[in-house]
Parts: sequence; C-alpha cells; structure tokens
Amino acid sequence: IPAAVVIDATGDGELAMRAGAPMQVLDEPATIAMNYRIGGVHFARALKGQADWPRRIAEAKGSGALSSDQPDTLTLYGVTDAARERGVAYVRGPCCRIDGASTIAHLGEQEARARTLIRGFLPFLRTLPGLEESFLIDVAGAMQAGRLRHVVGGHVLRMDEVASIREQEAMPETVDPCLRPRGLSGLLVTGRAVSAEPAAWQALGAGGSLALGERAGTLAVQDLAALSAT
Repeated sequence: IPAAVVIDATGDGELAMRAGAPMQVLDEPATIAMNYRIGGVHFARALKGQADWPRRIAEAKGSGALSSDQPDTLTLYGVTDAARERGVAYVRGPCCRIDGASTIAHLGEQEARARTLIRGFLPFLRTLPGLEESFLIDVAGAMQAGRLRHVVGGHVLRMDEVASIREQEAMPETVDPCLRPRGLSGLLVTGRAVSAEPAAWQALGAGGSLALGERAGTLAVQDLAALSAT
C-alpha cells in the first residue's frame, strides 16, 4: 500500500535522492571509515615502535605484501588502563572519499572493500613488535561518516537560526521548509540530510536533531489529516 506521506530518516537522504530531491553540492568530499578492535596487544612494545609503522607499511606496499589502497599508517585508540590490562585496542581502519552523489549501492561496495582490506591487513599487523599475537575481535557494524548529503528544501537552515531550533521556537517558519525537499510533496526529510548549511547542522547537536525529528512527525500527521479532509 503506497504511503501518502514518507519521512526519510535514513540519515543520508537516500530516499530523498531516489525520489529526485535536489541535493546540495558538498564543498568537499566526505570521508567514511571502518574501524575494528584487536586483542593480544602488548602495549609497551607496540607503542615503543609506533614511529616506525608508516615506514613498515610503505615497505609492505612496495613489496606487494599490502595492497596500495591500504591505510598509510596505523593508529590505535581507546588505549585506557583497562584496555592495557586486557591487551585490547581499537584500530582506525580503511577510509574512502565519497561525495553527495554516492548511492547506497556504492557505499555497500566501499564497505565490502573495507572489510576485505581489514582481513588483508591482519597478517601484516602480526609482523610488528608487540602485535605478533594480535587477533581480530570485531569490526564496526557500519562505516562511520561525518556527513554525506543535504537536500535543498524550501529553506536552508542557517547558523543564526540554530538557537531558535534548540529552544523549539519559530519551528513552523524556520524548520518546516527545511524538512520539505523543494519540488516534492508527500516527503519529509530529517536527520543529517535536512536542508541546512553543514555548519548549522553540526551546531544543532543531539537536542536540535531530536527537535527536527519530532517536528517531522508532527508535520506528517498534519499532512495526513489534510489529505483525509480532502
């Protein structure tokens, strides 16, 4: 049964893009990454040699032991006292650059490639001092992305309007046009893909994002009521 009103809360505006909504052109490509967690780390020895990791990786790429699209360096994070005791660390995994025209299919291909790169990196990891006994614990469930797309709505949210969103003031005047992609009806967009300046979206924070989502739900109910009345 076709829905009369759809809310795109995918986070990257995938539904809106497929529906033909106009999209803002990003000022620069976005970076997405897939991180993972390893165990068996002997931190004292591993961190002592970390300055040499880029050279070792470059040599491995030159010899063909690592593919050319592997990361150029190795970064461990989440190194807390508890992590040291357990020998567990997070690794910043493969990254790729995408733009606002990237589709879900393309992102899926990038994710599959990232997982392949992680598997290919593990044997090399075990050649490094302090990481000889390292093993994969798990991989992030999804790739991490800062931002991918923003639709072009009836209004583009600006930085000077962010405060009113947080206080849930001037919602109809300011927010409603941002949730409606220009030239389309029956579709509302919320989340990261809302019609907004990238800096304004970042400034909204979690509270502002929740306010937008709540407003999208309210508008959907209002739109359905209006359709029913006609």
